Amino acid sequence: MKHNWKLGIAFAAALVSGASPAASQIVGVPYRVDDGCAQELIQAVGLTSAQQAALDALRRQTSDAVKPILDQLQNLHQRIDTALEAGGTDPCAIGELEIQGSSLRAQILAIQKNAEATFIASLSAEQQNRYAAFIAENPPCAAFPVRIWMLGMRPPHA
Repeated sequence: MKHNWKLGIAFAAALVSGASPAASQIVGVPYRVDDGCAQELIQAVGLTSAQQAALDALRRQTSDAVKPILDQLQNLHQRIDTALEAGGTDPCAIGELEIQGSSLRAQILAIQKNAEATFIASLSAEQQNRYAAFIAENPPCAAFPVRIWMLGMRPPHA
């Protein structure tokens, strides 16, 4: 019985260190608008001025929708860190926090996928083909690239 308890703690520690909100991170600036990707996307797809303005507005809306969820993830991160620092933490309690974090990350992914779908729907058929070819060659330059992932995990694919 004592061995099972130690195994449970080891499992919880591995879970937290490998896939927790504490290990989550934002990679780069939102939507890479400052490093050339935005211009590459505009040129490759042939976005009109109106489409560029609509994309900028959609990015702002998406960022506004994601921010409170990111704040919740940060709060979970702090709760997990506090619990682990206190010692003697119930592995099930950590697991429950992990499940909450997973749900929040799924919400962010859904928001980003919805924004991406909205953007793609605004394109002509020819632009959609150009966009598909462009992001196949430049995944980080997608209109709404997924930027949140856990250590030890590969970036999600659409």
